[in-house]
Amino acid sequence: MTWQADIAIDPDGVHRAAVLMRESASDSRRGFLLDDARTAGGAHRGWQAADASTRCVAAWRDRLHREADEVEAAADALRASANAYVNTDGATAVALSDDAQWLRGA
Repeated sequence: MTWQADIAIDPDGVHRAAVLMRESASDSRRGFLLDDARTAGGAHRGWQAADASTRCVAAWRDRLHREADEVEAAADALRASANAYVNTDGATAVALSDDAQWLRGA
């Protein structure tokens, strides 16, 4: 039985994914999707629903920020992984070159 490795890692693609993830997290922190609800709550301060709306907006904002933190952590992990592939590739190339040089002299 023959085993063949099929490893196709594109560190640049992984880096790009990390950048896009960070941009997405940044967009979610802006909270523009909640602006209408925040405006409605502020415009009707005496209403019970206004207070509930304000609390709901705050809860969603906090949740989105926690999610953004997790996305940013995942982006950092992707970046570190891509860097590890690049570093391992370089170290492997050096080691193989050294081995080839040694074999030529043996």
